[in-house]
Amino acid sequence: MESPFLKRLQTMGIKIKTTASITDSMLDFAIGFGMSIEEIPDYFDIIDQALQSQETCLRCQGIEQCQSEANGMQYVLEMGPTGKVSPSYRMCRHKMVDMETKRISRLLSSSRLPDFFKDKTFENFKRHDNPEAFMAAQRTANDVGGLGLMLYGKPGTGKTHLAAAVVNARLASGNQAVFVTVPELLADIRDTIARKKDTSELLETVKDVELLVMDDMGAEKITDWAVEQLFSVVNARLLRKKQTVVTSNYEPAKLIARMAVKDYEGKIIDDLPGKRIVSRLTEMCQKAEMCGRDQRLGSAG
Repeated sequence: MESPFLKRLQTMGIKIKTTASITDSMLDFAIGFGMSIEEIPDYFDIIDQALQSQETCLRCQGIEQCQSEANGMQYVLEMGPTGKVSPSYRMCRHKMVDMETKRISRLLSSSRLPDFFKDKTFENFKRHDNPEAFMAAQRTANDVGGLGLMLYGKPGTGKTHLAAAVVNARLASGNQAVFVTVPELLADIRDTIARKKDTSELLETVKDVELLVMDDMGAEKITDWAVEQLFSVVNARLLRKKQTVVTSNYEPAKLIARMAVKDYEGKIIDDLPGKRIVSRLTEMCQKAEMCGRDQRLGSAG
């Protein structure tokens, strides 16, 4: 197929014979970089290497499978102030995400995706009981910056598997994603306070990361302080339009009741705290109920 560049030359009345060595891809690349046709032979080797690096990076499935000679670095061309073109190395998006993930892991113990979930994918999810939740999770994984997802249902129905699959898919595509369990996130915040450290960096991280999975919401010990911390995170992510995935054993109405202020007999006095959180999650997320038998007990039996 004739390259767009060659077609453009023809409309300008310029004829050029493409040799076996100088490919259409090279012509497109060079002209897009601001080179003249006459300069291509002088830069043949570095153009060829840059194109090969580009193709390698396009096929890349993540930093652990990096095929580049310099791990996580892409061979590129740069033009200096004098107009001279020279080779350089640029950190790829997978490497940048990997570095940011490690920074967050140092800051947040709860952000480390357990090894058990690192191989959880859409391909190995048993979808027959929950096809709608499965499709909703796939949409969330593919729609960067779109609506989040709230998965709820009985324990063992695959909520965390799907949430982990979303994170793994995002990381594999070179996008930022963080997985935290809510009880452990709150423990991280408490620990930071106990060590008399500033919590602002920690909280800013979970408020601003592009995709945050909050696993097992409602499993935490319910206190006014815990609900306040959760509201702070959820509200900030709503205002900043950050994508959020939540899993819970409680359907929305029961999650509200779970977070409500109760008297000593367990009767609800005030359910506004839970309503403030769940109403925001409803605005931010698609909702999908997950049904079926407990897969953990099934595999154990």
